[in-house]
Amino acid sequence: MIPSSTQYQQQSIDICTDLSPYQKFSYALNAPESQRQYPRRFQLFLDYLQIKGLTIEENVNTFYKLIEKNGINWLEVELLKFFRLQNQRAERENVPL
Repeated sequence: MIPSSTQYQQQSIDICTDLSPYQKFSYALNAPESQRQYPRRFQLFLDYLQIKGLTIEENVNTFYKLIEKNGINWLEVELLKFFRLQNQRAERENVPL
């Protein structure tokens, strides 16, 4: 029996709600090269936010809780500040982003 569209959507929702923030992050990284590079790159942003847990998974989960607490506007502001800092660093040191 083929599941209906509604059943399929519910299964997708159940899968998404059962995953931790880190599992969702990892799941979105399909390519092996992305899986290798993005956790390290994302950790740079988490370091900027002074999120320093023992593992990347712990850090991503802490980051998610901060977004829940502070809201999307906080996230946007922090991302823009981080981008500006990285651009200034690249200009000052002539380093590619």
